[in-house]
Amino acid sequence: NRRKADATQSRERYRLNKNTHAHPTGSQIKAERSSNTRITQQKLAIKKIEKSGKHSHGETKTKMKEEEAVVTAISWNLSECGPSNVAPDWWSSSETKAIVASIISSKKPIIVALQEAPEDLVLALNKDYKLVGKAKSHAPGAVILLIRKDIEWEPEPTLTGPVVACKIIVAGLRLGVASVHLAPSKQNASMRDRQMCSVIKSLHRGIILGDTNMRAAEGNKYQGLLDAWKGVGKPRGQRYTWDSHKNWYHGSQAFRFTCRFDRAYADHELLKPRSFELIGSEPVMGNDHHYLSDHFGFTVTWTIKSQSK
Repeated sequence: NRRKADATQSRERYRLNKNTHAHPTGSQIKAERSSNTRITQQKLAIKKIEKSGKHSHGETKTKMKEEEAVVTAISWNLSECGPSNVAPDWWSSSETKAIVASIISSKKPIIVALQEAPEDLVLALNKDYKLVGKAKSHAPGAVILLIRKDIEWEPEPTLTGPVVACKIIVAGLRLGVASVHLAPSKQNASMRDRQMCSVIKSLHRGIILGDTNMRAAEGNKYQGLLDAWKGVGKPRGQRYTWDSHKNWYHGSQAFRFTCRFDRAYADHELLKPRSFELIGSEPVMGNDHHYLSDHFGFTVTWTIKSQSK
C-alpha cells in the first residue's frame, strides 16, 4: 500500500510539473515571432532613416572651429504620429513615435518645436529634454516646445494662441524661441501675418519656427528675420516640407501638390544659418509612399555671429 501511494504521488508531481512547464502553444509562438519581427523592422527603419540624413545641406567638409557657438533646432508637424493610409497592417502610432523619438535623440538639437504632436511623445524625450509648454491650434494634437536640459531657459508667458515660447541663453546670448502652428488655408494669409507679427513683437529678437502654413508669396516682409532655407542658398532638394506626389500619407487618391509650409526664421544680426536639412523625407519600411507624417520636418543650425556674443 505504501508503494502504491508513493507511485501515485510521483505521478501527480510529474503531472503538475509538466503543466507548470508546458510548451508554448502555436498562437503564443506566432505572437512572439510577430513581436520580434516588428521590433526588428522598427530598428531597421530607424537605422535607414538616420543613415539617410547624415549630411545637412550647407555643411562644409571641414570641422567647425571649436570657438564657434551654434544653435540647433528641429521642427516637425507630426500629424499625431498616426499611421499613414499606406502603412503596413501591423503599423501603429507606437512605431511612428519610436522612430520620431530616435531621430530627435540622435540629432540632439537644442530646440525641438513640434506641431500636431501626441502629448505622450514628450515621455520618450524627457531624459534629455525639458518641456517648456503645450498649446492648442486649429488641428488635433499639441504645439510643443522642448529645450535640451543642458541649456538655460526661462518661460515667455506673454504669448497666447497657437504658440509656445521661451527665452534661452546660449554662449552668453539671450534669444527668444517660439514653436508656432499658424492658421491654415490659402484664404487666411492675413490672419497668419497678424499671428506672426504678434510673435515677433513679443519675442523681440530670436527664432520662430514651425508649421507656418505660408504659401510661396508669404513671409518675405519680416524685417530683421532671415528664412533659414533661403539663408543657406535655397537648396532645391530641401525645399518642400509637403509633397503629396510622393508622400501618400492621406492615400493614393489625395490631391497632390507641393508646398513649403514649415519654416524657420531668425534674427539675421545675431544668427547666421549654417545648414538646413529635411527629416522624415525618406519612405519607411521599403514602401515608396509610406512616410512618418504628412509633413517632412527639418533640422537647422545657426552660427552665433561673433559680434553678438
